[in-house]
Amino acid sequence: MKKYLLILSLLLFSFISSFSQNSTNYIQYNNNTALTFNLNTTTLLENTQTISDAFCLHLESKSNTAHIYAKASASTNTTTPMPVSNLVLSYYSTNSTNYSSLNNGDIPLSGTNQLLFIQAKVGTAFNFCYSVKMPAVGYTYAPGTYTFTITFTMSQP
Repeated sequence: MKKYLLILSLLLFSFISSFSQNSTNYIQYNNNTALTFNLNTTTLLENTQTISDAFCLHLESKSNTAHIYAKASASTNTTTPMPVSNLVLSYYSTNSTNYSSLNNGDIPLSGTNQLLFIQAKVGTAFNFCYSVKMPAVGYTYAPGTYTFTITFTMSQP
């Protein structure tokens, strides 16, 4: 049987309009576990895989309300590119009570920004944690390594 392996790499990019990232306005990515999906058996190819509590976004915004977004770049496998919509973020937990517009369902990623949540201006740091899902890919994609980049953006209106 051919071995399938998907490696998911995450890149943290944060942007704060009119402000630089500093100790009072920042976003930080914290990996809780390895983000690798193995697609090497029929069961794994035919079923959704989930990495629960995969990562947390640690952020603080003392200057203004912060809008947090995510988008993904296409896979780097040139033989059979896998669309970024095969990556899904799923809200897991937070210790914040001052957020709004929380997208608490499954969020299929795309090449454009997807709003994750809005955090109100507060003098404390918070964690927003997410699971990562890979829906069943079937037998459409060639064996190999597929690497994606997820970009997280923090902007303040």
